[in-house]
Amino acid sequence: MQEARDRCDEARKLLGDGVDPSQQRQVDKLTHTARSADTFERIGREWYGKQAEVWVSEHAARILSRLERDIFPFLGGRPITAIETPELLVVLRRIESRGVRETVRRTRQDCDQIFAFAIAAVHCKRNPAAGLSRALAPKKKTVHFPAITDPQKFGELLRTMDGYKGTFVDDSTAAEFHDAI
Repeated sequence: MQEARDRCDEARKLLGDGVDPSQQRQVDKLTHTARSADTFERIGREWYGKQAEVWVSEHAARILSRLERDIFPFLGGRPITAIETPELLVVLRRIESRGVRETVRRTRQDCDQIFAFAIAAVHCKRNPAAGLSRALAPKKKTVHFPAITDPQKFGELLRTMDGYKGTFVDDSTAAEFHDAI
């Protein structure tokens, strides 16, 4: 009974503001329907479709593969507005547990860009991927192999390569080698 009175008061207030309550309910219903259709996968594929036009096809295929393998199965069906930072972190840590730090870093960047696109396209108001890089394992330090910079040693390497008298391995030699081991 009290709920009916509250709705009646709300309708009177809307009428006082010059808004038709019936029309407002229809707008609210359409907005709710549109928001529930804004799943992470749908918005992600929309973002991908716009970006893929300017990407090299191999790059585009890698990004779509990452999303389809690691993100869409876990978050794809969820409304983009309902996704929270902790659940995105759980999905990213699942990738991280495979030991592929570069993949998790790039996947987080993809999610960050999808949320930024969703904010710009007025599908959601916040980006739960922002700042998550601090919660993930850091990128491994790159180890570079040393180059020969001493002219004497470099000349020695070139002479050794030039003096190599090896031959190409044909199928019969390979079979003999295989039998020997």
